[in-house]
Amino acid sequence: MDDGTLGGPPGIVEKDFQKIMHLCDKLGLEPNLSKCEYISSGDETEVEKAVQSFLRLAPSVKILPLDELSLLGAPIHDNLISSAIKDKLYKFEIASAYPPYPLIMPFFY
Repeated sequence: MDDGTLGGPPGIVEKDFQKIMHLCDKLGLEPNLSKCEYISSGDETEVEKAVQSFLRLAPSVKILPLDELSLLGAPIHDNLISSAIKDKLYKFEIASAYPPYPLIMPFFY
């Protein structure tokens, strides 16, 4: 497994995450929790309770605000769309500055 996404009410997400962790343990897999992200929305008090509960389960998970929500690099929240487009355009400009063919340089003469 490379990437995964869980969604739903915080309690359900937490239970599903526990199941995944249990199965990973049984299979000898060790998820890299420092690469995991947790995003929650709703009432601020409820969000804080959900975040604290999840951090007890997985303390190294990154907590992100809702406006940074993306899925496999694609922005989900409106706030990210314009910056994602600017980033792609910048990368395109850099790539288009190079010749359209591979440049092969001999290392030994």
